[in-house]
Amino acid sequence: MLAQTLACLAANGFDRAAAAASLPVHRNTLLYRINRIEKLSGLDLDLHAHRELVRLAAIWKNSGAVPTGLAPVTVPADDGVQHLSGLGPVPADGFQICRW
Repeated sequence: MLAQTLACLAANGFDRAAAAASLPVHRNTLLYRINRIEKLSGLDLDLHAHRELVRLAAIWKNSGAVPTGLAPVTVPADDGVQHLSGLGPVPADGFQICRW
């Protein structure tokens, strides 16, 4: 759900009203999800640089490409939410990220 929300935000140019309409969810639901995404990821989606990271991640995920030189790292999840990374199956006790 959060990954879909993030992809929808990127596809709609981070226009929150357009993203809420295309999901479709209430604007307050979208704002709650954005808050959760920012807490879990450490991103600030009001910053252009962070938006560009999300946009590039969405492009990369949709391309199906696997970058070289990255080592998957498992990070414990403390919130019970299944996190998606595009790197394969998500462990029951955490999620995977890439270490550059």
